[in-house]
Amino acid sequence: MIKQLKILHIFGKMDRGGAEMRAMDMMEKLQGPDSLRSVLFDFVSLSGQDGDLDPKIQSLGGRVFPIKLNWLFPWRFYRLLRREKYDVVHSHVQLFSGFLLLLAAWANVPVRLAHLHTTGSRHGLSLRRRLQDKLMIHWLYQYATSLVAVSRGALENFTRQAPCFNGDDRLRMIYDGVNVDHFLSVRFGRDIF
Repeated sequence: MIKQLKILHIFGKMDRGGAEMRAMDMMEKLQGPDSLRSVLFDFVSLSGQDGDLDPKIQSLGGRVFPIKLNWLFPWRFYRLLRREKYDVVHSHVQLFSGFLLLLAAWANVPVRLAHLHTTGSRHGLSLRRRLQDKLMIHWLYQYATSLVAVSRGALENFTRQAPCFNGDDRLRMIYDGVNVDHFLSVRFGRDIF
């Protein structure tokens, strides 16, 4: 029997954003009715709120753990990781992934991945926020086993913020494709404009 690979994805909230929809596409392919079900996707919502995609996740056999970011968060997140014994923690929350991957390392999660989606600028931040970003980058450097950028722009934006990752073999660019099947059944005509 094939051992089921347990992956925990981390988002702010499971609503219909680009990264969230890509995770759902992967979940449908790897965990849906036509798959071998050798992969289990669970999700953490850092907002602590239910999202639009929660029912779909549950229908595919996944779970959503709403764990609000507050002073109890580190303990609750660590306990979840220890209890569920995930093989992979896959964080989609940019630099804050550093803190999450630190906790995952403490919980002995073997694969700790940060997914870099943004090309946005970090200019004009307060001193406190710049120091926080430096700490998060340090933790990413120490605890990430892999980092994936979704585009050349996301990769360049990240390495500008974190030059220590230039030339690091853990950092890769993998383009996020769009599943066009979602759009093939939509009929467009002049009447909708």
